Amino acid sequence: MTDQKDPGIALYGRHGEFAVPAKIWLAILSVAIVYDWNPAGTKAPEEKWALSSGWSPAESDAPAEEKLPDWDGRYFPECLQEITEDDARALADALERALPDIPKEDLPVGDSLYDDPEGEGWRVDITPPAAKPNPLQELSGKNRTGLKDLVIHLREPGGFLIGP
Repeated sequence: MTDQKDPGIALYGRHGEFAVPAKIWLAILSVAIVYDWNPAGTKAPEEKWALSSGWSPAESDAPAEEKLPDWDGRYFPECLQEITEDDARALADALERALPDIPKEDLPVGDSLYDDPEGEGWRVDITPPAAKPNPLQELSGKNRTGLKDLVIHLREPGGFLIGP
């Protein structure tokens, strides 16, 4: 165990919040794409949330030097952008297709592990510099269980906001 901390993201929906460490969220997105998820792109956050995250829409009243390009549909970093219900279901479908290929036992990809109590018990590897972690390994074991719970959450109606 180490005291390093992954800041994490949360998916806010009608039925509650689902927390995921940022590193695991990125692995989830990578695996989903490999398993035929075609990301629709997120909807831009409301301007007040975007500004607090350092992003200012092109059409905002912010000074020209503070404006960033139009929203690019990103899923990370989190700034309360919206994943539509259809996109969330498509993500869930891809993750479900990936589950048979994700090992049931913990396969460490780094030199140390920690559990993220605020991320609902996800396991996060501290990967050595220059290592290229395998997302299927990162989602193995304990994280596979969390992934199964995430699939259920992504199928809830209404879509989600990605936030801190």
